[in-house]
Order: sequence, then C-alpha cells, then structure tokens
Amino acid sequence: MSEAGVTTVGEQRLLETSRGTIAIRVAGSGPRLLQVHGVGTGHRNFDLLTPLLATDFEVFDIDLPGYGDSSPVQHARDPGSYAADTAALIKALDCGPIHVHGTSMGGRIAMALAAEYPALIQRLIISLAIARLDRAALIMRQTWITAARNGGAEAFLELVMLQGFSRAFWDRDDTNQVMAAFERSFQPGSLEGFGKDVKGTSQGVDLSNALPGIKAETLLIGADEDIMNPVNPSASGVGFEQMLKMIPSAECCVLAGGHFLLYEQPALVADEIREYLLRER
Repeated sequence: MSEAGVTTVGEQRLLETSRGTIAIRVAGSGPRLLQVHGVGTGHRNFDLLTPLLATDFEVFDIDLPGYGDSSPVQHARDPGSYAADTAALIKALDCGPIHVHGTSMGGRIAMALAAEYPALIQRLIISLAIARLDRAALIMRQTWITAARNGGAEAFLELVMLQGFSRAFWDRDDTNQVMAAFERSFQPGSLEGFGKDVKGTSQGVDLSNALPGIKAETLLIGADEDIMNPVNPSASGVGFEQMLKMIPSAECCVLAGGHFLLYEQPALVADEIREYLLRER
C-alpha cells in the first residue's frame, strides 16, 4: 500500500477538561506522543503519519477548540491560549510528562506549551514551524485569506497546495492520492476560523522570548522547499539558526520537501520522530 493509501486509524474520544470538551484520536501502544495539528485541519493533519508512528507509540492526535467535536473557541486564537488548552488535555489524560509533536501552527503552540508548562513535556518535536515569521511569509498568509474570501474553498486549496508542496511532488505518480488526503484534512466550513487562526497565531507573534524557557530536549524538523515557514527566513524572521541557539537543548534535521511534508514524506518524518524519541540519553 502506498503512503497516501494509509487511512485513518485509532479510536475517537471526548475528554472533559478545565477548558471545555476536547476531542482526540488515540492509536497504537508504547511511549505516549501527543500531536498538535496545523491551521484548518484538526487531527486528520496526521492521517498519513499516525499509522506509521502507532507501531511504536501510543499516539494522541488532538482537535484543538473549534475543530472536530471539540468545544468552540472561547478565547483569543493565539499560541498561548491554545497551549493552555493542550495543557488541560494532558492533565485530563493524566499522562504527563509526555512527548509532544506540534506541526506548523501546532509547532508554534508547542513552543508556547513547552515554555509555559515544562513539567508536562518529556521530549519536544517542532516540525515546519519557526519562532517568528518574516514579512514575506506574513504576506503569503494574507493571500490565503484573500483567496478564501473571494474564491471560496476551491481557490484557497489550489493556492495553498501550489505553495505548500515541493516542485518534485507534482511529478510523482501518487500526486492525486496525496492531494486527496490533504483535502480531506481540511474541515468543511472552517475557512472563517482558518482566517482567524492565521492572524492570531502569526501576525505580530514572536515566540523568541519563550525559547530559552523550553527545558525539554527538542528536535526541529524542517523542509528544504518550505516557503511558508522557511528554515532560513529573511532578517525579519527567526528561523532554525537562531532557534538552535535559544533553545537550551535542541537539534535539527531538514528533509527534502515542501511545507506539507507530513503528506509528501510521512515515512521520512516518522523515521526521524521514532529515532529521536526512542534514542537513549
């Protein structure tokens, strides 16, 4: 079976937390790993990755407030507020400290989570996310909002797929399968919330000051053709070079692909996560 053919696995659960009802998908067994999704997606952001990790880990894929069956958003849509939601989930599961993987928007939430709630984090993985977006990345996000407002979901998806996948991806035999998996991860009717999350978690948000407070061993995963959250942004951004200096115990790997690396190269990402989390210190 091709990577794109892997389907959703696991059990859906609803947990009552101090910050409302939070939905999760649970799969596999082993050391516990919580995954925090990117903007507009929910737990299906990990549809191709989770089956590969569930052979070695008990994986919890969260639906942040406003996504899936979780409670509506009742707070500011910023990394700190979503980090508080995630912390409440970990406490409700009574499973901390736990490994945490946040991707894209979820990576920025994971940075805030690890800095604010260090006792809840065992090892941290931040994929496809940087501490401060440069001006080009912020302008790119405005094009998403404009496309969604003026062209609807179809125009929005066409634009972000063109920007988010690598050039080589479009030559692959399984392009249509992977695109279908990507489209399934975006939730119907989520475009309004998408715009609010884009603005709340990126515009004017600089997580640099939080980085020295991250006590967990941290792996940064980037993609060499990621133009949405580039590993090496312009001078107005804060990327991997600075993050490696600011986080007390951090390392990085950069894989071939675009921003949608979890869809393009799920096996490579799973291998990096597995090796890092199972590595003895």
